[in-house]
Amino acid sequence: MDTTARVMPLTRRVVAAVVALAAVVTVVAAAWSRSSAVVELPLTRIQSAASFPHETLSDWISFATHVVVIEVTAEAEVPVSEPTKSRGEGYVGRSVTLQPQTVLWESRDGVALPSDIELLATGWVLRQGQRYPAASGHGLRLEVGQRYLVPLTLREGEWSLLSPEAVFAVDSDGVVHPPQVAGEDDGTAAWALHGGDLAHAGKELEGARIDPDAVKYMDRPPYERGRAVIEDRARRQGSSN
Repeated sequence: MDTTARVMPLTRRVVAAVVALAAVVTVVAAAWSRSSAVVELPLTRIQSAASFPHETLSDWISFATHVVVIEVTAEAEVPVSEPTKSRGEGYVGRSVTLQPQTVLWESRDGVALPSDIELLATGWVLRQGQRYPAASGHGLRLEVGQRYLVPLTLREGEWSLLSPEAVFAVDSDGVVHPPQVAGEDDGTAAWALHGGDLAHAGKELEGARIDPDAVKYMDRPPYERGRAVIEDRARRQGSSN
């Protein structure tokens, strides 16, 4: 059986999901970024309604199909609804094209990475007809021409970031730069990988262990495995309240 994943075009279901996301966007913060020649628009921080386990390297190898260095080669606006367009207020979705460069880890599910991947990324907040670039939570915004280390997963046949907040910049020397790092070891992927090169990242991933909650679901695809773990944790939390 051919287990090679295909890059799926944007569907009505995906576009609808982006429109739905606009309803739960919460503006958290905005900051001006200036250079000597250019004044950039404020970067708006938004928070989506749901979160997938992504904080640790254990999360990455438990729920992703690949951990890979990618370059963003293109972006496109997802069409907005007529009411959003006429109001000049709301959320504008964005699709990006990623080119995988170096695979640091891959699951045993036999899913092959295509040469180019199109997926949804955080887009823009629309205010008074002006688009402001957005990033999710404390995560980085995927920018065309830049390289990042990301865990990828498949959701119903379509490629996706494991989380918009699990996006680490990779500089020209191959050094990994998470968006935020704690002052001491907090067990996160950010702490494990910050300031190290790709060889270091590969060793850290090799030494990571599967999340104990995910062990009994290892016969499922990574994304379905993650959903099962989330549901188990919600049930445990509900029974303890």
